Amino acid sequence: SLYPDAKEMVERSQDRLLAAVKISVAGNIVDLGIGMKFDLVHVLSEVMDTPFSVDDSDILREKIEAARDVMIIGDNSGEIVFDRILVEELKGMGKEVIYVVKAGPIINDATLEDAEMVGMSSLARVMTTGSRMIGVPLSEVSKEFIEEFYGVDVVISKGHGNYETLDESERDIFFLLRAKCDPVARSFGVRERDMVLKFKGGM
Repeated sequence: SLYPDAKEMVERSQDRLLAAVKISVAGNIVDLGIGMKFDLVHVLSEVMDTPFSVDDSDILREKIEAARDVMIIGDNSGEIVFDRILVEELKGMGKEVIYVVKAGPIINDATLEDAEMVGMSSLARVMTTGSRMIGVPLSEVSKEFIEEFYGVDVVISKGHGNYETLDESERDIFFLLRAKCDPVARSFGVRERDMVLKFKGGM
């Protein structure tokens, strides 16, 4: 029900890509696994006026503009609705998008069923990690995912679990999340609930 309002926020913005990224990270607050209370209507309005505490958006824009394809590794089932807005913006820029979900239910992470429910498969090539484990443990995912992960031009990783399992991977990644616990906040040098868009170069 919030999709039309979120979409309108992007339409009204002078920087559509940044607005779509912010809408996507606003959805990252939808994480029932930690029992957080939130007002998503307020969060959507708030993020548009709130800067990233770690802001590598200029690097993201540069990489996306030069890219042929972009992979988004989704997080929880609620925020996939708002990821759709980012996917639509990337498609409007002429990019092929690969959207990644879990191979089966784990906590409240997004699955193929969620992707179908929000129409993601009509916009992007939806694939799974080949695993139903938390995050993206590269030793446990499918060969197909590994090939796409290392072959795609840009990877955007959503949320805590993906960050914690991909931080030491040997490729460029953008981490997009809200810091929802002290250890993750400290790892970025931010406060809890701050928005983070961090570029990690490959090793």
